[in-house]
Amino acid sequence: MLAMEIEEARTEDGLIQDRHYENETVSDLDLSGIEFKRVEFVKCRFQHCNFSTAGFYETAFINCDFANGSFERSYWKTSRLLDCKGDGAILKEALLRESHLSGSSLRYANCSGTVWEDCSIENCIFQESLFSEAKLKRLKLNKVNFSSADFFKTPLKGIDLSECEIDGILVSDTYHELKGVMVNALQAAELVKILGVKVV
Repeated sequence: MLAMEIEEARTEDGLIQDRHYENETVSDLDLSGIEFKRVEFVKCRFQHCNFSTAGFYETAFINCDFANGSFERSYWKTSRLLDCKGDGAILKEALLRESHLSGSSLRYANCSGTVWEDCSIENCIFQESLFSEAKLKRLKLNKVNFSSADFFKTPLKGIDLSECEIDGILVSDTYHELKGVMVNALQAAELVKILGVKVV
């Protein structure tokens, strides 16, 4: 049903709204440029699908699998990503506003150039993901695993990472990304090592 309605949207106004999809599996589907409004995806699997430049408005992905999918330059407004698997997903230059991510795995995701405004992320895994040249505005984080994530040229000023895992994070040689970041005492000790300071 989903594949059929995507094709219909492509030939008409490019809009899918007020729909509920559950236990759908689609492969190699081109969803680029489609606008989803008040759509709910539950236990859906997207294999090698392209969501580039798609728009998500009041839309939810719940217990879905879109690993290695492309969401490049997509737009998210008041949407939710709950208990999903998105390892290796490409979110490059995506814009997310007032959206919530929880219980999801996005290991190795490419989030470079993304903009996050008034979003919240909790209990998610972004291990070894790319956050280079991203903009984080009023982003709330709780128990997010950023181990070995790359924050090159991403200012972390005002971002509270105190409840997150940040061991091995990567920044530039000048460490300017870390100016004004909020961390706990244990994290501060680890960051000191990044700065090349030895505590005796």
